[in-house]
Amino acid sequence: MIYYIFGKSASGKDTIYKRLKACHPDWKEVTPYTTRPI
Repeated sequence: MIYYIFGKSASGKDTIYKRLKACHPDWKEVTPYTTRPI
């Protein structure tokens, strides 16, 4: 399964992620990246 947490800036995404990760320490994290120049 893949879960995606998205929302506006300062909407609590990190808080939700940290609480889910605390309950499910075996879950793996996907690191986002881009191939276009920044």
